[in-house]
Amino acid sequence: MRRAIGLLPGLVLAGVLVGPGPGRGQEPAHLPTFGAGVELVRLDVSVLSGNRFVTDLEERDLEIYEDGQRQVPSSFTRRDLPVSLTLLLDASASIADRLPLAQAAAVGFLETLGPRDQASVTEFNDRVRLLQAPTADREALRTAVGRITAGGSTALHNALFATLEALPEASRDSELRRRAIVLLSDGEDTASLVWEEQVVELARRREAAIHVIDLRSRQEDNRSARLLRVLSRESGGEVHHPGSIRDLDDVYARIAEELKSQYSVGYISTQPARDGRWRRIEVKVRGRGDLRVRHRTGYYALP
Repeated sequence: MRRAIGLLPGLVLAGVLVGPGPGRGQEPAHLPTFGAGVELVRLDVSVLSGNRFVTDLEERDLEIYEDGQRQVPSSFTRRDLPVSLTLLLDASASIADRLPLAQAAAVGFLETLGPRDQASVTEFNDRVRLLQAPTADREALRTAVGRITAGGSTALHNALFATLEALPEASRDSELRRRAIVLLSDGEDTASLVWEEQVVELARRREAAIHVIDLRSRQEDNRSARLLRVLSRESGGEVHHPGSIRDLDDVYARIAEELKSQYSVGYISTQPARDGRWRRIEVKVRGRGDLRVRHRTGYYALP
């Protein structure tokens, strides 16, 4: 049964608040535990040499800076961690002729998930509908993707806001997970009640990388395209522009590879005050200016 999510005063979107799914009988990777009042800042870090992911770095190779101040890592892992994935699919009328191929590619992507991974499926047009809450059940996920039908206009900003708001706080989950939203869309927002700034602000408060599959030409530069670039950059994700709908399998495979190639790094800030300020983060690879590093760009030091 679906129920509405209250977002902003006077704004209601269709959807469901969902929590973590059930365990799957395997030993989870737990977050480090520290004393009262101490909070670990955790990052999922992608390192690239050209178009290739670099997966053989050690903790000593990474340098972390917060507002320009060097930080000391408290945790580091480069092993394959379980993923919490949100699949967000455009179901507006403009995608109707490409929907079967988009659905097939999405199902193929879901098949790359491991036994400890969870995923949810949400479709959007002028409304936002959660088709499947987070689950490890592949058949349920395939069924949800198959239920997508195209029609209506594009409320892209509404969909992003509702999806981000429904994410539980990462700090409430004792199991170490990589969190990602993978958005497929082909159009300019035409029906939202949410402003771009509200979406960006909420994305900054969620620990989830936003990977975008934009079916429009890379040369198109409108408000929605700019928003998607900002969201991916701020969250540590990437914007992909497939040459055609038939290239979706390759794009999804690339995202799946990245989720399995990341480093998870944590540190305790040298600035202990929980003053609500935005703190900028930068991660570098020692002595390797030729490598590109991608991660969320900061966090709010909330009380």
